[in-house]
Amino acid sequence: MTDRKRSALKTIIVGAALSLGGVAAHAAQADMQFAPGSVTVTGVTVTLSGQAAQANPALDAAAAAFRAEKGMPAWQPGMERPHLMDYGTLPFRTMFPWMAMSLIAHRDLNDERDVTLAVDLDTLFVDGDRALGMSDQGRMAGTVTVLDAASDAEIGEFRVDTQGGHDGLAFTSMRSPRVREALTVKFAGQAVRRLQGESDREGAD
Repeated sequence: MTDRKRSALKTIIVGAALSLGGVAAHAAQADMQFAPGSVTVTGVTVTLSGQAAQANPALDAAAAAFRAEKGMPAWQPGMERPHLMDYGTLPFRTMFPWMAMSLIAHRDLNDERDVTLAVDLDTLFVDGDRALGMSDQGRMAGTVTVLDAASDAEIGEFRVDTQGGHDGLAFTSMRSPRVREALTVKFAGQAVRRLQGESDREGAD
């Protein structure tokens, strides 16, 4: 093969690689139809599926027992929102949106486009013997769908998978010994980073 042919072949290979890279980059951006950091989260909803749906009744029962131990009446929809430190007494589907929004309120997400987050959790594991104590055993994973608050149109989607427990609560106003709430804080923190255009990473918030 002549030098000219080698040069031409190299050009074709490099061009193809750059083209594929561009396609991959476009695909990565395609599931986010808004500029990073350009949104305000106005609400969070949560559904449970798969393993999470199977695991949650036991966790809700533990939360109800914890509520009774604290001398609080059984939780009923429409009751007044409790103090943050009592979120551990709430059913998961009530606790998760409130806890997530409490964290989001502490982060710099206040811009031009209002969005809501629809979270579908398919994995929810908490060390059963230490669900009410300071354990680092737990995992929460699911898909976050970003919806335009005005039209309810889907404008983004990403997955969050977080592990750990108590160490996920790094800002003092939201410290809690309960793994379930700590995992929610870590999950919400990772979701915020994705909305801000940062890479998904494990760590405290």
